Amino acid sequence: MEIYGIKRLKRSMCIIINFQNQSVTYVTKLLFNIQDAMVRHKSHLLNVYMKPNSTELEILKLLWKKQPRTAKEIHEHLESKYGWSYSSTRKTLERMGNKGILEVGSSGNKNTFKALIEKIPTIASYMQEFATNVLELDEPLPVTMFADSRLINKAEVDELEELLNQLSKDEKQK
Repeated sequence: MEIYGIKRLKRSMCIIINFQNQSVTYVTKLLFNIQDAMVRHKSHLLNVYMKPNSTELEILKLLWKKQPRTAKEIHEHLESKYGWSYSSTRKTLERMGNKGILEVGSSGNKNTFKALIEKIPTIASYMQEFATNVLELDEPLPVTMFADSRLINKAEVDELEELLNQLSKDEKQK
């Protein structure tokens, strides 16, 4: 996956590093570390500023459970839930890829899809919005209500609790 501007950054880094006579292995590792950091940063920004709609969230939930998945695998789930045609599923996946929500890869002649936004920050954002805007709560929702969730495991419940507490503090400071 290429992030916008990463090719230019790679060329610049190669020029700088070649000038300093570093090894090719070092250059490669450095460039991959920079690209990974940019992907993580983009993922964080997406979690903070973008909320997927209900259909996109359904696709993300599938991918958070197992990824990558093909369009056909995703469609089989959506078809039973929404009655969608295969072309509707493909178009939604294409839009999500364009938005940066999904990474589009390939396996043979099939496109594969991976979630680029993280599960726990996305869920925490939805929960905090619900607690604040719908229930008018000043405190975060108790995470014990998610103990039986099929989407969140025990370690993720702890992470979710930390994020909810932080979001609640941020909301109070506004």
